[in-house]
Amino acid sequence: MKKMLFVLFWCVSTYAFTQPMGKVEVVADPRLEKMEQIFIKNNKREPYNDGFRIQVYQSTERAEVFQWQSDLKKNFPDLKFYIEFHQPYFRLRVGNFRNRFEGLGLLSIIKESFPHAYMVADHVDLLLDPEKVDELRNPDNEDDD
Repeated sequence: MKKMLFVLFWCVSTYAFTQPMGKVEVVADPRLEKMEQIFIKNNKREPYNDGFRIQVYQSTERAEVFQWQSDLKKNFPDLKFYIEFHQPYFRLRVGNFRNRFEGLGLLSIIKESFPHAYMVADHVDLLLDPEKVDELRNPDNEDDD
């Protein structure tokens, strides 16, 4: 009797969990697809995003800013430097960070040599790394390592 109940329970549970998979049909407004294409097109056009950089120095004298840049290059040769002019100031900035947290480590290192450095909001180029560019442009290419 126990064996018969076990076999009956096993058959019912197997049938319940092995139901055939159905198809899902998505019915959506065609304007949503058009809106998605416009969104993708606009994002490809704008290579810069809101983010953060470290401002090392600011001056009205262009030569001073270039001197600071050369001093900074001696200590940090791998960094990408940006000199921006917003009247009347020239600003020396470093890095491309998505958020403040990403730049805190570098900020603490830079502050050892340049104590007046601080984090600022800026438009940053987050697609500098060629591997990241390829990954962002082709998100369906997943490596099965």
